[in-house]
Amino acid sequence: MARVLYHFKMSPFSRRARLALAHKGLSDTTELRDVRAEPSYSADLSRLSALSTVPVLVDDELAILDSTSILHYLDAAYPSAPSLFPNDRGALAVALETIALVDSVLNPVVDLGSRYFPLATSEAWTTTVAERRTRIDAALSRLVTLSSSVGAHGAWGAAEITLFSALLWFGGLPARVGQTPAIERILALGVLIPPALEAWAEPFHARDDVKAL
Repeated sequence: MARVLYHFKMSPFSRRARLALAHKGLSDTTELRDVRAEPSYSADLSRLSALSTVPVLVDDELAILDSTSILHYLDAAYPSAPSLFPNDRGALAVALETIALVDSVLNPVVDLGSRYFPLATSEAWTTTVAERRTRIDAALSRLVTLSSSVGAHGAWGAAEITLFSALLWFGGLPARVGQTPAIERILALGVLIPPALEAWAEPFHARDDVKAL
């Protein structure tokens, strides 16, 4: 099998890539390698990616890093399959803004709960967290505004996949308490998903590709 996706099962970034592959009709011909389930895959990941993060898509001899890059690559590499990004400039602008805003929420939340948490004893920690929270809340507020356009009339593409994957991840965190210390730390940040976004996500839970992943 020429196509391989290195991923974490619960990662919102990995789910983004998996749903994109499903949308393009490539799931059945892509091998999924869960890096946490099989330690030998970590060595592959280190060899393939200077970032040492998931997801990483290997397509023949090409390694594509970062979930958003994977989405762009899939549209370019498989143009005859259903598109992830719209051709209309206005719709594309909304999609790109949505993805950027989702990442501006996810990245600091994950970093504060894991990579940067050893700095929690610093005097600057409280101020840093408060500043990050302000930006996160602003991004979520803007996503509420954009949600009236994202997913309109049953649309499903890069923007919808990205936003839905993030909301699904946030919604699943309480049930995963105890799995890793990072989850408790993330929940302690007190980031609240606006009810309007939870309502926006509800219809997508019934999608077959979502339930399969």
